[in-house]
Amino acid sequence: MIGFNEEPVNDRGHANEDPDTKNLDKKELYTMIAHRYYLPPFASRGLNREYLIKVHKNQVYRVLMLELKHFEVELTNAMTKRIGLPNNVLLQRKLNALLRSRRQPELGFEEYDSPDEVISLHKTWLYRVARYIDKSNLLEFFENPVNQEDISTISSNPISRVYFGRMKASKYFFRFPEAKKDKKLWENLRAISSNYKAYLGHKLMVDKLKFDLDGAVKKAAEVERVLDDLISRCGFSYSAIEDPRIRPEHLINGGDSLTKAVRDKILLNCRM
Repeated sequence: MIGFNEEPVNDRGHANEDPDTKNLDKKELYTMIAHRYYLPPFASRGLNREYLIKVHKNQVYRVLMLELKHFEVELTNAMTKRIGLPNNVLLQRKLNALLRSRRQPELGFEEYDSPDEVISLHKTWLYRVARYIDKSNLLEFFENPVNQEDISTISSNPISRVYFGRMKASKYFFRFPEAKKDKKLWENLRAISSNYKAYLGHKLMVDKLKFDLDGAVKKAAEVERVLDDLISRCGFSYSAIEDPRIRPEHLINGGDSLTKAVRDKILLNCRM
């Protein structure tokens, strides 16, 4: 049929997919990929067929399961301990920026597509991947780095420049021995750091609420248009029963061929 050459994307695959995936349902596709790559839990929000195909085709960032396990064997508790309040949105945003700076594919999830009922499991996936990506702790989400960042990356990576710039600023700030020994100063600095992280978390929460609100407003407008159309059609059908002179072609022509009295009758029926 003309216009129906493309099949819709669904759990059974797509006509444009490669032979090795097109006949697999989502669960089978997930199982096939999870044998080799580390994936979020199957029920995670955002983990759809499109994402799985992108992992399969190396179009998003992916981690080999075997490599991840070898990497984690040597990690200490300090290397895996997180600093401050964990926030999925902030971490995903920073990881994607780091990946872009390295000319690598991004994670592949929408910015606000964090899961609900499996949030703790997703955080396990997200933070394990974050530790693997950010071994030198450029993003400062962990207590200690796994290895030190090579200073040669300053010229090629903007995030490295920020990191080393912060290190240099810290050394300058504490150039006086008295500053390092002042406990009250340290307490105030820690308070600034923790409150700033809390501020970022709440700001991201506000951004998420605005995002959801914009989506809800657009959806409401869309449903309202559909509702108006249904009411108009129903009112017209009722009016046609009431007055056999009203025919379907009048609706197609926009009602211009109808008299004012008939149009008023249709409007009244719509309001009813």
